[in-house]
Amino acid sequence: MKRILSTIGVMLAVLTGGATVWAEGVNPSDTMGLQNMEKQYVAQCNYLYFRHVKERIIEIRAGQSPQNLYPVLQEVGGVHKWVIFVAIIVGIILIILSILFFASITTSIERSGVITI
Repeated sequence: MKRILSTIGVMLAVLTGGATVWAEGVNPSDTMGLQNMEKQYVAQCNYLYFRHVKERIIEIRAGQSPQNLYPVLQEVGGVHKWVIFVAIIVGIILIILSILFFASITTSIERSGVITI
């Protein structure tokens, strides 16, 4: 149950983003106050994540021998392989979209006759 609550806390901290900053009544024109609130919020989120990771490492250490600990931590932690593939696909899509965007701008400029390319 404690692990579920910790996971939910981390997910809420990540998903809410800056929502709590505005809920605290910070004046949007007061940029220093807003920056301080954001720093506090980021520190709180980092602590929640740190606590979650620390609990997971303690759980893994309890069930593993010292010789097997490092490979298990490498397997469980780190960047998941699907994230790398998603990043590559999103990068390719962004490159294609930027090429299409600049091609459409170039053709519209040529059609307008303002600038000859």
